[in-house]
Amino acid sequence: MYQNFLSPLPFETLFHREDTMNAEQAKTISLFEILDKLGFKPGRKTQKDAYYHYPEKKKGKKPNLHVNLKDNVWYDYRLKKGGTIIDFAMAHLEHNSRPHTVSDALAFIESTMGKVSAYSITVSTEPTQSQPRYSISNTKKIEDPALIGEVEAKGISLKLAQKYMQEVNIYDREKKSHFIAFSFPNDDDGYLVENKYFREYLESQPWVSFIRGEITGQPYIHVFKDRWDYFSLLEHQKVSVLKSDALILNDYSCLPQCNGYFYKYGYRVAFTYMPNTPDGQNAKQALTEIFRREVNLIHRPMNSMYPSPHETLNAWWQNRNASPG
Repeated sequence: MYQNFLSPLPFETLFHREDTMNAEQAKTISLFEILDKLGFKPGRKTQKDAYYHYPEKKKGKKPNLHVNLKDNVWYDYRLKKGGTIIDFAMAHLEHNSRPHTVSDALAFIESTMGKVSAYSITVSTEPTQSQPRYSISNTKKIEDPALIGEVEAKGISLKLAQKYMQEVNIYDREKKSHFIAFSFPNDDDGYLVENKYFREYLESQPWVSFIRGEITGQPYIHVFKDRWDYFSLLEHQKVSVLKSDALILNDYSCLPQCNGYFYKYGYRVAFTYMPNTPDGQNAKQALTEIFRREVNLIHRPMNSMYPSPHETLNAWWQNRNASPG
């Protein structure tokens, strides 16, 4: 089962089981709109059809998902299955080991799209197919002195950085040149590629990174803004992986994807490490709204661990390392 089109859903609206939309209402909601809400953009779109690709390391693949815009149905060529928006939601829930009855699917759709009965589809011209500007030409263990300098400046050990990141050689087709950067894998089978002067997602859209804890089934989860904050907590605890699961946003725009990682999973406490900035506090509030959907899930913001003037957990960790003694 491929996860990309059956992935976590947005957080904007809350749902209540006792007042869930019915099947007829759900079927008026556009599949195109729900995919757009998830952050997926069609590789090709006409007046009648939309075609989507899974993020691929090998290029030149045919589209994997077809949405008939007129009939509002889908078909996945890899999974060899399709159907209505309800079938899509049921497939998503089943893939994520969640209850996947029709009632569950209806509640899931409502949590994503709200109670609006119908969504209009804006038709645009077909995008021009072209190679991406940036591509990964080589991957290896972090060895470049400039990258090692960045790791050390963050107060992170090279050994820990090498466990989670790699050094990649990026080819820029526009400038016909190469440069070096970190690559950090995300849950969309792609990478966040970054150095001091460059930040881009390659082979995927912006997406969260989920890291399984050392002990399976722990009732806790830690949520971080970025990988450097995650690494900082590991360094502080003198471990290479947390005992419980961790979710790294990578970008604030990825907040809606968090829903699928909490929905009926059974976590009891969510520890969050958002920055001490206006955007960070907005993210903390958005996470609070997500956690309220789950039964008995307690939100424990950890900002007191790295109080102002430290903006982030990593800033606190850097300062702590620089302090005498």
